[in-house]
Amino acid sequence: MDGIFNYIVVSWLNFYNSSFFLFLKILILIYVCVLVADIVMLFFLRGIRANWRLSMKGADMPLISQKNMNKKWEKIKDRLESGNIAQYKLAVLEADQIVDEILQGMKIKGENMAERLEKSNSSQIFNIEALLESHKIRNRVVAEPDFSITKEEAKKAIDPFEDFLKHFEYL
Repeated sequence: MDGIFNYIVVSWLNFYNSSFFLFLKILILIYVCVLVADIVMLFFLRGIRANWRLSMKGADMPLISQKNMNKKWEKIKDRLESGNIAQYKLAVLEADQIVDEILQGMKIKGENMAERLEKSNSSQIFNIEALLESHKIRNRVVAEPDFSITKEEAKKAIDPFEDFLKHFEYL
């Protein structure tokens, strides 16, 4: 019995250390790498990133670099610190435009931001009412040439936009 067991062990060790088994291991490794690459490519081709964003955020959020968004938002904040009414108005316009672009990227239907906000629901966007109020201020900035806004009013109008961006992790 001991001779048979030794024979099996020696035969296995010879096979395990053979060049044929090394070739077999390399072939299996290459096959596994190709399979993993195929799976990854399928995920990207089928839009797994969009599905992931949809399941995590409740909407297919557009991909926007946080670095770029922070840069844009710092520009808006700098406008609020300028002490110039024209800059306050511009800050409100820019903040509104950023959020509107994101809403369009979420594929929410509507001709303008107000329609998109009205057609969206609170499960997608948590602060719809505040965004609508801020958008109304933006509309007054555009429609009324003599509209005057203070720094506090501009900040109050921009805060819902900032909350929206923070909620969706753009800031």
